[in-house]
Amino acid sequence: MKQKLLFLSAATLLIASCCTKKACDDLDAVLVQFAGFQSSDIDTIYTTGYILGSNFAQVARPEQMDTAVHYEDTLYRLASVTNGYYDGGYLSDKYDWVVYIPSVNKTVRINNYGYNTFKCNRCFPYSPPSNKTRSLSTCSVNGQTVNARDVVITK
Repeated sequence: MKQKLLFLSAATLLIASCCTKKACDDLDAVLVQFAGFQSSDIDTIYTTGYILGSNFAQVARPEQMDTAVHYEDTLYRLASVTNGYYDGGYLSDKYDWVVYIPSVNKTVRINNYGYNTFKCNRCFPYSPPSNKTRSLSTCSVNGQTVNARDVVITK
């Protein structure tokens, strides 16, 4: 009985010590949400990706029609429709973005990404330690720096 208790204590301590280290944060995209809009205002949204640092002059990903889906309370999230299913909500940090909402004639520019650097650790034995030491933290929305996890476009 003492051996089992000792083994369980050691296993618990090992797992707990592993999980107290910085978790790996794989955010490499901007979460885009909408507030203050009617659903009909944001049923059609256009997104265009530009080469980083090109000052929105060189298109890298041509304009695509997207939409927004209800997320929580009065928030909607950007979504792409693929094969009848909504996915996404995120815009890759590999591009500078222009988001255009034609119903309200609103254009939003997203660029100038900022990153946090850190060492991270995965908790489970079957997950090898990650070499990832950088995570997207900020971006510029129409010239204002905001948290990349919380880009809220308002009407």
